[in-house]
Amino acid sequence: ARVAEEVGATGFKAEMLPAVWVMGGCSIFCFLLMGGLAYLPVRFINFPIRVTERNAAVQYLFAIRLTRVMNIILLLVLLGSVWGLYYAFGKLLLLVSFVLLGVAFIGYYILAFKYK
Repeated sequence: ARVAEEVGATGFKAEMLPAVWVMGGCSIFCFLLMGGLAYLPVRFINFPIRVTERNAAVQYLFAIRLTRVMNIILLLVLLGSVWGLYYAFGKLLLLVSFVLLGVAFIGYYILAFKYK
């Protein structure tokens, strides 16, 4: 009977619900912030190589793609961290998200140096 009172009608522990709301708010804020970063002027982007007139368009395109991919991966990280509190596959999603983040950075640097 005590376990049923702790868990409540939603199936979640009552003391963890405020943390979920805070994490949800942070995830929405970060998602909107990363989405807006894709539309900043070029002078705000720190490229890993020297940008010339010849490669500016390609490098800008790669930076925009990296920002959009990171936005999706950030969403997966935040979902994994919230779901990890309640479900076992949440921790797996978190691990997969960090691996994808590393792959995205490595892929960006390879393409940036290939098309410099």
